[in-house]
Amino acid sequence: MIVDNISNSTKYECSDSWKKVFDYLKSVDENTLDGEYEIDGRDVFAVVVSYQSKSYADGVLEAHKKYYDIHYIRDGREKIYVNPVNECEPITQYDSEKDFILFEKDVKHKTVTTLEKGDFCVVSPDEAHAPSIRVGGKSENVKKVVIKMAVDIV
Repeated sequence: MIVDNISNSTKYECSDSWKKVFDYLKSVDENTLDGEYEIDGRDVFAVVVSYQSKSYADGVLEAHKKYYDIHYIRDGREKIYVNPVNECEPITQYDSEKDFILFEKDVKHKTVTTLEKGDFCVVSPDEAHAPSIRVGGKSENVKKVVIKMAVDIV
């Protein structure tokens, strides 16, 4: 997992795809509507969501095989829990159409980080992650962009 702030994005712009990702993230503002936006066809697309952060008990530990996730906090803050997939117990079958598998959450997490406004993290397919978790026990409004970047172009 990579965790950084959008102000440092130029050091990650190692290809046209990564530059497009960060250009898109910088364009998102408070008026950007929730929804899905293509950046580079289905190879790179964004999902903009607004929600209330939730308790860990209400969260899910998930992973993907076809896409890297880039979680960017536009407003608010949240915690994200991360563990290697090979240390997690699946509780669902992998859904190839939705590129999604869920894992048992009752694990000791290797990494827990707080993402605040302007922060992003890159989660690879070999990392299970529980995003959208409230910070300090209090739910708050979050506007987030999740970029889906195809494994074969990363």
